[in-house]
Amino acid sequence: MKSFYISPKTYVSQELLRTCLLLFITRRLRKYEGLVFPMIPYVNDIRFSNQTPQAFRMMFGVDGENVSDDVVMRSVYGPLAILKTTGFHPSTGFKVFPFSPELETIRNLLKKMLAEDVLPEEFASLDVDFNFMEIKIYKGADIFQDEAGEPFLDSHNNPVRVDSNKSVGLHNDLNFSDDGTQSTNDTARADCPIVTFNLGAVRELTFVFKNKKKGGVWNNYPKESRKVFRLADGSMFVLLSPDEIPTLIEELLFKTQHMAQFKDEGMSIGFVFRGVRGKSFFNKNTNEWLWNLDDNYKVQVRQYLKRTSKQYKTVRTTPGHQSINTAIKKNMLQFLGQLWTKKFNK
Repeated sequence: MKSFYISPKTYVSQELLRTCLLLFITRRLRKYEGLVFPMIPYVNDIRFSNQTPQAFRMMFGVDGENVSDDVVMRSVYGPLAILKTTGFHPSTGFKVFPFSPELETIRNLLKKMLAEDVLPEEFASLDVDFNFMEIKIYKGADIFQDEAGEPFLDSHNNPVRVDSNKSVGLHNDLNFSDDGTQSTNDTARADCPIVTFNLGAVRELTFVFKNKKKGGVWNNYPKESRKVFRLADGSMFVLLSPDEIPTLIEELLFKTQHMAQFKDEGMSIGFVFRGVRGKSFFNKNTNEWLWNLDDNYKVQVRQYLKRTSKQYKTVRTTPGHQSINTAIKKNMLQFLGQLWTKKFNK
């Protein structure tokens, strides 16, 4: 594998990055209630984004051209794939926030560290101009429980799911065909490393090795061949494109896929920085996707809404809904407070 793990405090600037990102996420999660949206992942039933197995997400993109007083072109990563897998409503739930001056500072610090200290010589020429960042939050059962260890109750007196926001399934971040050609629909850039900075409790990042004959079906290597990284607080992981691109060796193609799993209490937070070549229209005030202005996406989005609109209409925010989110937020902020002094179970 070319991709690699960086232990906490390997480089001097890691501690500064940790402090900046901890402050950034603390400020963001103070508005947690406004970040919870209904979603329809794959062909599953509708649910809220804090009551689903997959990690809780927030997305940020660099602004480009101003289209009007209210509309801006903003960097975006895989919106059609996100509709399919995560299932946010394209008009109200799929939001990409702008890079604030605070996030710009963090980005520049990360770029400087990569260029000067981190990237191996063979990858030194890679462009580290990150223009998209996704936060993935993995939550332990205790985040959904009261002080007595009982699950919070919804407005119908039913316990909320405490096994939510714990994983990301097996996937590739880049979309390449067998001949090594990147898909024209892939919004990610293969010439930019994907760098994740980690906060909080340990989660596992697992790489699965795969092979196949040309034109065949990908086969997984035996489980014992998998490579597992334990992503600790203050650590980093650098994902490089050669591990994602099919490589031909003696009539067989090889590549890896990866997945993440959180099995601890508290939270594990990944800040995923990447370079993307995709842009689309966003409302400057609400940060909502204006897909209906984008010829690259509007036909597919209309097809998606035709299939899912009836389910979205069934969503009703009950009187107790926001009080549960406020209780979850309190636990999240309490955990982040412990991170300032590192008083948590590792």
